[in-house]
Amino acid sequence: MTSNHCISHRLHLAGKDASEEVIYFEKYEKTLKNLYSYFSKSHKRQKILKLMQVIIFTCFLICFSIYFVSHFNLQLDVAIKTIENEFIGSEEVPPNYGTIFKKYLEDNYNFIPSFVREYSIAIINAIKNRFPEYELYSAFSIFDPKELPDDDTELVLYGNQEIEILGNFYGEIKLVNENEFSEIIDKEKLNQEWNSVKPYLQYYKNNNQEMDFIQLWQHILNTDDDFSFNYPTIVILVKIALLIPLSNAHVERIFSQMKLIKNNLRNKMHLNTLDDHLMILLNGPEIEDFDFLKAYEDWESKKTRRNI
Repeated sequence: MTSNHCISHRLHLAGKDASEEVIYFEKYEKTLKNLYSYFSKSHKRQKILKLMQVIIFTCFLICFSIYFVSHFNLQLDVAIKTIENEFIGSEEVPPNYGTIFKKYLEDNYNFIPSFVREYSIAIINAIKNRFPEYELYSAFSIFDPKELPDDDTELVLYGNQEIEILGNFYGEIKLVNENEFSEIIDKEKLNQEWNSVKPYLQYYKNNNQEMDFIQLWQHILNTDDDFSFNYPTIVILVKIALLIPLSNAHVERIFSQMKLIKNNLRNKMHLNTLDDHLMILLNGPEIEDFDFLKAYEDWESKKTRRNI
């Protein structure tokens, strides 16, 4: 298995690495701290700030979602390419800058700060440095049936390079800190199984287009008992692809919500009560969609109560 750090944390570190290379951000950081100090010390100012967010809400970050490891390569490439097109450009094509930044330029006599291009190049380099296993995780995309070519000639060669990458990593003995780890797959069997499994996956591509990567492999492994027997090596790699956690942001979000619920004024709250609050907050409907009458009727029916 590979050691994988949370992708959200690594993106944060990439942004930090890039900002340290741009002198402008020393002043920028001081300004942000001053703004935080100004708003955090006044409830009235915080209300004004929230009102400003509602009125002029915009998103300045180029962000992307990675749901599972098979799309790691695609999403990372999209993020890098978008930064290049928006803020760097090339000799033939100037940067696009986007709607928000173009409005800024119009209001500032089309003056482009030097740090824009400088930071864009730095953030791309930082992202690449923070994701050294980029090639390995990208190789798992071949197990997504939607990526298979329709042409039979292309199908013969499809995925062979990625299978070699996966075979070399998981099919060879590894030495880590003087500890030896045995291979978990047979490279020759992997090549044999891959050549025979491609038509099988192409069938699922044509007949289950509405399923995503996770849903499709759950369907295959739960309904086809012969698949694990016929392609045991492929199954091992697919399970690795399904199990590799790319982010723990959801868990971190739970801890953040816990601190908001069990604060200094509610520090004696029982664990069961805290758990109930978290379940409602994280899994319940939006407040405007909540049926208070139904909740009251359910509560009232639980026990006979005295009329007051």
